[in-house]
Parts: sequence; C-alpha cells; structure tokens
Amino acid sequence: MTIRFPTAMGINPEDELAVVEELSARQKTEAGGYFWIQAAKIFMDGVLEGGTAYLEDPYLHQPGNGELLWEPQRYNEMCAALNKAGVQIHVHSIGDAATRITLDGFAYARQKNGWRDARNMITHLQLVHPEDIARFADVGVIAVPQPDWFVVDTYYYQAVDYVGQERADQQYPSFFDQGVKVASASDYPLSWPPNPMLAIEIGVTRTVPEGSDICVAPDYTTPLNPAEKVTVEEMITSFTINGAYAIFREDELGSLEVGKKADFIVLSQNILQIDPRQIHNTAVLLTYFEWQKVYRSEDFSQ
Repeated sequence: MTIRFPTAMGINPEDELAVVEELSARQKTEAGGYFWIQAAKIFMDGVLEGGTAYLEDPYLHQPGNGELLWEPQRYNEMCAALNKAGVQIHVHSIGDAATRITLDGFAYARQKNGWRDARNMITHLQLVHPEDIARFADVGVIAVPQPDWFVVDTYYYQAVDYVGQERADQQYPSFFDQGVKVASASDYPLSWPPNPMLAIEIGVTRTVPEGSDICVAPDYTTPLNPAEKVTVEEMITSFTINGAYAIFREDELGSLEVGKKADFIVLSQNILQIDPRQIHNTAVLLTYFEWQKVYRSEDFSQ
C-alpha cells in the first residue's frame, strides 16, 4: 500500500460491553501495517435532511426533536468500557442535543476511569450549542468536520425549512478560536471529490468556488455562517498535523521534520500566497510516501 488507512469498528446500541474485548482483539490482529483499526465508531443520531438529527429544540416541519440512537446511560457505560480498554472513540453526531450527550459520555468515562490521553473524536457537528464548544477542549475531544458542507446550497435551504433561519445560519461552527483540536475530513464518498484543496478554500471562504459542481443549486457569493471563516494556515493545520494528532501519530507524521516519515506533496501553486478563492485550482504535481515517489503528474516538468 502507498497510503495509510486507519479505520474504525462499528459499535451498535444493542451490543453488550463484551464487544470491547472483541474490538481490542481485532486491533491487535490488524496492528503493524498501513491498515489498522484506530477506534470504535458510534452513531449517536441521524442526519438533518432526514429529520433524524437529534436536536435540543423541535423541528419545524415535523413533530419531535429527531432520533437519539443510544439511551444516554447505556452510551455512558459503553464509553467508560472503551476508555478503560484504551480504545479511542469516534462518534457521528449531527444535532446539538446529540453532541451534548456525546460529550457527557466522554466526561463520564473520564470521571469513572480517571484521566488519560483518549483523543476521542466527534464528526460532522452540523449544529452545536455555543456552550458545548468550549467543552471540547475541556474534555480533550477532537472536532472532525467536513468543510465541503460549509456552503449555501440545496441542503441549506432545506435546513431553513426544517429548523428555521436562525439555526440554519449557525451551522458548522469552526472551533478554532476555542482552542479545540480540529482535524478536517472529507466525508468520502458522500462528498465528491474528496479534494483537500477544495475543502481548504471552503473553510476559508465558506462559499462554493465559482463554477464548481460539488453541490446542488449552490450560491457562489453568499457565505454560510461567515463569522466562522478561518485562515489558510488553520485549514492546512487541520488537514496535516492535527490529522496526525487525531490518530496518535504526530511524532512521525503530519509535518516535515527531522525524524518523521518523509510524506509530502508538491503543489502547482503556493496556497499561502494566492487569492484563497483560487486554492481549488491547485493541483498535486508530485507525491512521496515514506520517501518513495508514488505519483508524478504529467504537468510536472522539473
């Protein structure tokens, strides 16, 4: 393989705590290569467009607050068992109520087992209560957003219908200014193409690049939640060293330093110096993996 592939094993609400032993055994079996089981994957709720994200306040288009997939105390006990076994936890959470319950479980595990460097993760984070953002840093949780979604498109207008203008305009907070570790992701294969150059630009501009077809009915000029725009440097950090940190590999991956793996790419332009709205036009010319050339573009002449 010429790529590292950390993955996660699914844990379901009906699973008994004994599944933790099974996961730990599988981790040992897969350890030592470029593919390994990094974490336990838990789904706390559904998705906003399906009316199944679990919200603090009710939906406007249907009764209720959505679907919570885990009974909170059962989830707390599963978190504690995974934490005690030294297993990292990766939770899908879309709604603000789901994220609060997810954080509660991580805090419960710490209270029950004592502190350890768990680096648990919550991914998607479409709606988050402002008071809970600071809890990420307090509990040591890594935020794993997908910047490709930070745009005004069909899904945005659907969110306006489902949860109202105010909540729709607060989607996808950035987390950076609260001291939270942010490790950006692609949400592949739901987001296409899984291009970090495109995602970096969207994180900076909160708009769809002009002419891009990554979403349906895009608004190319109106940013989504513009107060949450971040810098190019922050976005690069979220895709490099913070990604390495999220898998406990920051001592060997994620930056170009003596003693680390020689993983790097050569880009067609310096994304720190150009207009951020042109970052999506950046191409990868050369890719090295552990100091071995694994890709060279036909456009790269040097």
